[in-house]
Amino acid sequence: MKTNNLSRLCYLSLFPIILVFFVGCGQGNNVQLTDKLVTDSVNLMTNNISRDLAVKGPVAWLDYFDDSPKFFMVSDGQLSFSDYPSAQKFIKDTLVKNMSKITLQWKDKRINIFSGHVASICSGFHEDITMANGQTVTFNGYFSGMVIWTPKGWKFANLHWSTPKPAH
Repeated sequence: MKTNNLSRLCYLSLFPIILVFFVGCGQGNNVQLTDKLVTDSVNLMTNNISRDLAVKGPVAWLDYFDDSPKFFMVSDGQLSFSDYPSAQKFIKDTLVKNMSKITLQWKDKRINIFSGHVASICSGFHEDITMANGQTVTFNGYFSGMVIWTPKGWKFANLHWSTPKPAH
């Protein structure tokens, strides 16, 4: 009986230490898994953007912009859209009439995770834009954007496009 009580006492003394060890290790794995899931899902979003632009044209961008007053887009240092309604109006009233297709390729994409709900995407890009008259215009540059998790999936809260200035 004495040995059995001693075993129980040792077990009860070691149980909290073992529990802390396993919970601590488990939390570390969950953090890594969460980071991987966020990275993979944001990466999938960028792949879907490329696919949708090729199929639907510029109107596809509206599926990826956060429909909120906080949304904005900058291009080459100039504010292009101050909010979602201005982006929606320009894309639907102007871009879809002038562009039929966009082929977007990301280059050396970096996804930085700030939380399970916020990440940034930084990437070089190559775009071939097919105009309504059939002419193709090519752009190369660098892109950065902040994405947030919404009930409708990942959406851009803001984005910035920059292209090299022509040599003088």
